[in-house]
Amino acid sequence: MVVQKYGIVSGTARRSPLPPRLALLFVASTIGWAIEWLFQWSLPALVLPVGAIIAVNFIALRFESLRQWSYLLSSIAIGMTMCARLVGDVPPVSARGATMLAWLDGTVEDVLSYRDSIVRCIVRARLDPKYLPPLQNARVLLRSHVITEPAAIEQQRIVATVSIRLPRTNTFPYEPNEWQYAAARGVDIVAYAVPGTTAMLPPTDSGRSWLAVIRQRIGSVSDSIFSDRATRLLSDALVFGQREQLDRQIQELFSRTGTAHLLSVSGFHVGVIATIIAVLSTPIRHRLLRYLVFCLCVWSYVLLTGASPPSVRAGIAASAVALALHFQRWVHPLQAVLITLWTMIAVEPRLVLSVSFQMSAVAVVGIVTIGERLRVLPLWQSWEGRFRSALRTSTSITLGATLATAPIVAWYFGSLPVLSLLANIVVVPLASLFILASGASIAAGSISIELGKFYAGTATAIAHTMLGVIEPIAAIGWTLSGTTLPVVSFVSAVGVWYAAGARSSRHLLFRTGIATVSAILVWQIATSVERLPWRREIAADRISVIVERIDANTLLATVRTADHVAPSARTLDKFADYLMTQHSRRLYIRPSNHSSLATARALFERIGVAGSTTVSLVRWSN
Repeated sequence: MVVQKYGIVSGTARRSPLPPRLALLFVASTIGWAIEWLFQWSLPALVLPVGAIIAVNFIALRFESLRQWSYLLSSIAIGMTMCARLVGDVPPVSARGATMLAWLDGTVEDVLSYRDSIVRCIVRARLDPKYLPPLQNARVLLRSHVITEPAAIEQQRIVATVSIRLPRTNTFPYEPNEWQYAAARGVDIVAYAVPGTTAMLPPTDSGRSWLAVIRQRIGSVSDSIFSDRATRLLSDALVFGQREQLDRQIQELFSRTGTAHLLSVSGFHVGVIATIIAVLSTPIRHRLLRYLVFCLCVWSYVLLTGASPPSVRAGIAASAVALALHFQRWVHPLQAVLITLWTMIAVEPRLVLSVSFQMSAVAVVGIVTIGERLRVLPLWQSWEGRFRSALRTSTSITLGATLATAPIVAWYFGSLPVLSLLANIVVVPLASLFILASGASIAAGSISIELGKFYAGTATAIAHTMLGVIEPIAAIGWTLSGTTLPVVSFVSAVGVWYAAGARSSRHLLFRTGIATVSAILVWQIATSVERLPWRREIAADRISVIVERIDANTLLATVRTADHVAPSARTLDKFADYLMTQHSRRLYIRPSNHSSLATARALFERIGVAGSTTVSLVRWSN
């Protein structure tokens, strides 16, 4: 009897992870993308050069010497057309944020958040502005007061009088700006419903989709079997990605420990569900039927959870892995990941602006590069046994994903939790068990409510254990911050990848020394450049702060406020957090005029004295 082993190849040292032609396709298409983003040509303007490249391809069929050049030009053209589609789809941007009244009539497509009767949702609507022609089939980011539950809002008709404006650029460097958020979701207009004018009506079509009906059924079963509210909300968030009603305190706990990625459906969740489906489908002996059942179940879960970019990527990857297993083809993990990501961007170029897609893509690349090298380190080889091997694999995967996503987290959020690695190592296995227990409880509850309540006790115990682990770690609150953190974290991730490629303990020590010295040099250079005199303006809610670095230790913040504008607590927190990340010894806050005095005083009180920074409120004349 001949036994064949098939699957994805991991840990191969001799074979290159990327074939030369595939690597050329990725690099050349990226170059084409950069060229198009720089010159901003429209799609009609690319018709003639793309047609010429197609003609060169036909000529290359007869002349072999032209095939390499035709392949290169075709790859560049593919990247240019992908970026041209993105440029044509992104909404216009406004720095002023001028508003206009309009009448909105549309259907709620997706609920983004729901708290204190305030809902933020995506609406496909008809807009009738007061001084402009009506807009048909517009995609609107709406904020409104709604009394009903989120489950009753999706796919419902909503009418309201709204104040509309274009997406504006948020100049805070430590969060995705509003235009980026709108462009990634295909939003054309931002709207705020006038209080007291919103009405929810039945849908205009014959009924809601089968996905909405299934979600509503699952929600009713979850409400019936989970008596503990925290467990029910965690089940909705971790299993189905519905975190609209999740308590702010729980979200803060996950955010401060670097485990917030567990609250939205991503590759981790799809991987857990795919593993469960693969185990349950093993009794099916027919390989093609098993593959079809596997793909059907995985994609049903992806669609049921809203088909977010990370879940779609994970669904494509799981289907590709299952297809490779079916045909017994050997595929390198990095090759499979890059093909999946490239295909997703080719189908929907707006994904490159999505923060969740960026985090998911970089995390998977980190797992198959840094994580795989860490898993096969010589120091780990003495860890034998099933439990130690599982711990080694889990730790390597978590460390690879954490290091790879650290530069993006530092860029968008301005800080990195020091204990995020420890929290992920402990919480991720508990989250996997919780997803398994919650899924089993809901499946049993669909048959019998009493049976579902029996299994729900296990899920409740796991949820309390998970929160009990997160709370003390979040209470410590150790974080790294600073404007140089993205650069330093990127160099550190590259250094770990370089050091993990060592072939022996002595080689590992040598490479670790080189990586450490390189990280220290980059940190010193970045710090020196950051301390040079510079000027930057940050703005929000018609309030702007001009930040000037006078010298290496002195910072001047000039506050400008429009008349009769009172800053919100959230806006003041953003200004204060940004100013404190500059690590200056002296901070002077200056109002530009009399109307800005109250805002400057509120900002001064919000900052106070933090660490070694002395904060002063001054009134200087221009």
